[in-house]
Amino acid sequence: MMTAVRFGWVHEGSIRSFVTAQAAAFGSVPAVLVTSIDSHRDTARLIRRELRRAVSSIVPSAVVDGATFLEWAALPGSLTGFDEIALFDRVPLTVPQMPCALVAPTHFGEEPPPSELVEWMADSGCVLAMGDGSGLNWIAR
Repeated sequence: MMTAVRFGWVHEGSIRSFVTAQAAAFGSVPAVLVTSIDSHRDTARLIRRELRRAVSSIVPSAVVDGATFLEWAALPGSLTGFDEIALFDRVPLTVPQMPCALVAPTHFGEEPPPSELVEWMADSGCVLAMGDGSGLNWIAR
């Protein structure tokens, strides 16, 4: 049975603009999975280096709480586009299998999200996933 989801694309949107607008709510998010930073997939290493402290990971992706994510997102050069994040109500145990990409050229305004991504969201406890680069793709369950 397919999990019901809502999805869309925001033409002028970005993860940075969403995070900035929702900063108060982000602080209480239990877990943020960062699967891409400027198209780089080894996000755990990048965030660890920039914050200068250990971060959890599901290799190679970083998993941080919302407050830590906001701290990292405030650093210069973070969230510049072609980024992917997913928000969880509990710490995830898996990452989406490739080739599930949320960044451009994927466009949820023209095509629905892949069923593998929807299934992963349901199985992992993901409540919202986003990717940007050319507008903002989002999917929520």
